[in-house]
Amino acid sequence: MKRAVAIAAVAVLAACGTSGQTAPVQNFSDQWPSRARPYDEVLQDWTRAGKIVHDFDRVLDVKATFMSPDWRAAYVRKRAEAELMGDVERARLTDEQKAADDAHYEVALFVATYRHEENELQKGEKSMWRIVLADDQGNEIRPVEIKRDRRPPEVIRAYFPDTTPRHIAYVARFPRSAELLGAGAGKFSLKMASARGGVELVWTAK
Repeated sequence: MKRAVAIAAVAVLAACGTSGQTAPVQNFSDQWPSRARPYDEVLQDWTRAGKIVHDFDRVLDVKATFMSPDWRAAYVRKRAEAELMGDVERARLTDEQKAADDAHYEVALFVATYRHEENELQKGEKSMWRIVLADDQGNEIRPVEIKRDRRPPEVIRAYFPDTTPRHIAYVARFPRSAELLGAGAGKFSLKMASARGGVELVWTAK
């Protein structure tokens, strides 16, 4: 369903009494934008961060970028300029990003854990972490897959500069759902939780 709403993104950090901050309002649409905005601006708008702290140890540090059409268009612009792409190659990259957006909701995840063995999102259903996208009506969808992003670290940091060598990069793909982001939805969020605690990263409609 194609729609546009204005959203304010809020990161709610559910661990040891920590809380998130309200981010600036951002126009949200599942339609490809007519003009790509500057990448750094778009990245900030669509990235949320959270952490779980237990006994002064940072159990989890997670950054999540919701790969909206707004983000994808800015990514195409930045990558095409960096790689000196011609019109044909840039158009091909645009088509690839549009196809990916039509197929799934995608979230770029960057995860650092205190215990190395707990950073294993690629295990899917066997992972200790439960990850869902959810709306304010109680609807939740599980990812169809979570894969490691195997690009060189230097390439990843070129597009996600706030990550560190401690973060492992993943891409989480979720099935599209009319209920999740349908008309009247007040917000959507990404929840990541385990027996070690939980974090919720929230985008709220204006």
